[in-house]
Amino acid sequence: MCHGISSETDEIFLDEKNGWTFYTADGQPSAQEKIMVLVTSDGYEVLAH
Repeated sequence: MCHGISSETDEIFLDEKNGWTFYTADGQPSAQEKIMVLVTSDGYEVLAH
């Protein structure tokens, strides 16, 4: 899972050419948070946060 964080706007856009880079609508600085989760038949485990 990946969350985008911006102090000015919640409008973010994904660069369709590389499928990775996010831009904010207003061009202000932003951050990205990632959560890595392993899902098994027994449940789940958070690997990185």
